[in-house]
Amino acid sequence: MPGYYQYRFNLDLRASDKIIKKTAKLNRLKSWSFEDHIHHYTNYIEPDFINTLDFGICCEEYYWRIGQRRMIFPKDADVLNMLLQAKFSLSEVEGFRLPYDQFILAIPKECKFAGLSITGVLVTMCRNTDEMNEKIDPFIKVCSKGTESAQTPPGRKGMLTFNFQFAHDPATTYSRISVKLEDLPRILSANRYQDLADILPGFASRGYLHTERCDNAELQAHYELLKLMVSMSVYVMYARSNDRQDILQDGLPGQFSNHQFASLGHRRSKHMTLGSMAGVRENRASPNSHYRSWHFRQLVHDKYYQNEYQGMEKGSRIVFVSDTLVSNKANPATLIE
Repeated sequence: MPGYYQYRFNLDLRASDKIIKKTAKLNRLKSWSFEDHIHHYTNYIEPDFINTLDFGICCEEYYWRIGQRRMIFPKDADVLNMLLQAKFSLSEVEGFRLPYDQFILAIPKECKFAGLSITGVLVTMCRNTDEMNEKIDPFIKVCSKGTESAQTPPGRKGMLTFNFQFAHDPATTYSRISVKLEDLPRILSANRYQDLADILPGFASRGYLHTERCDNAELQAHYELLKLMVSMSVYVMYARSNDRQDILQDGLPGQFSNHQFASLGHRRSKHMTLGSMAGVRENRASPNSHYRSWHFRQLVHDKYYQNEYQGMEKGSRIVFVSDTLVSNKANPATLIE
């Protein structure tokens, strides 16, 4: 798709005819379904597949494939750059929500993370064990022909995962971020991944980043991507809690159409365009200690969930705080050309 990096499906690699035809006895079988190919690959070509990084990725890809197939397209790179610079507070994760529990974010090709380009990102959130099993089980049943089901240990806490690739890496190299929802406020309190050493030890370890190797730029790119996703989610939460329909709209940006997607997985998907909110400006450098840039603030006190808001989950209300000069001695003025 011109102007955007698409998400590259790991599943397409596993179910490709090129791989299946390596088994000579299958050359004469022409009527196999996509699921038949997956079953054969995970049982005969790579029988230890369940113990690989790709297994978790394929579970989430397959759930996306059989589900709503939601894709979010930023209107342009400026939208993501604005969100990367945005300031926001997140102290409670109970009310935190993604735009959808699962979606693919297409990345404008002009957008960089720590100077690096990444492909589209598959984002998935599970709030508890039941939701984890719901998203894993369909792929396990394909692999086992329906004889096995997901057995996630009970009591698992909510997780947020991201699957993507660096554009400069081979098509077979995937990166995966997996974080506990309860860790998000601490993670987001840092400005770069190095600052997490004191806040959340081991961010760059296998407990959070699942990748074969990462240099400093790639680690920073992982961290920026994580902050972007949470910032975007808070942005959409604000829109929905304040009836702002101008931020996330149905359809593709520009004149793009469905037939322009090359991957089978992207066809028949439901597209949304993420735009800029009128009145929001880019963060600017502070001229003095009194200037406070605009930011999004999460409302968590019980007083904000009374009367007409009493049915809303605590932490789900987001307000926009405009930029201001925090000083009663200042007399702000704007110079117009």
